Amino acid sequence: MGSSYQQPTLKKHLKDNFKGYEKDLFSAFIIRNLQLTREGGDLGFMTPFVWMFINSYEQLRTRIINNESISSLIQLEYSGFDGATVPICTFTINKRHINNYKSCFVRLSDFKGSSNQAPKTLEAINNRACGWFFEFEQDKLLEIPGSPIAYWADDSFFQLLRITKS
Repeated sequence: MGSSYQQPTLKKHLKDNFKGYEKDLFSAFIIRNLQLTREGGDLGFMTPFVWMFINSYEQLRTRIINNESISSLIQLEYSGFDGATVPICTFTINKRHINNYKSCFVRLSDFKGSSNQAPKTLEAINNRACGWFFEFEQDKLLEIPGSPIAYWADDSFFQLLRITKS
């Protein structure tokens, strides 16, 4: 639920208690769950994937990248559910930052329809060379301005980024 749909009391509560994460209820929900989980605990979420890319979620991304470890993330295709066209991802986080940890990502954006999501996910898990499975060191995301969760970026992208910074 975006802030434009929130009742005034909810909006105030989020602003007072989840500053920086109050734009969407799911952002505050992620933070609250992290607060309630002990160090090393695992959490699982299914949320819109807008937090992965949009500037207004940079604080959420950097919090997760700096303090936690994304264990796995599946970015579903827009029509990944029957009867709904929504940008969804499902992901697991370990509440512990592990330096140089390689997270596992599955990108299903090329596979239209809900009937393709599960089989293509299983195919990626069983065949990591499929082209839509990515192992990516999440700490590298901090090198990208705004820290988008661009898990498909390769070494040549980071080399170009370093060249343009110098």
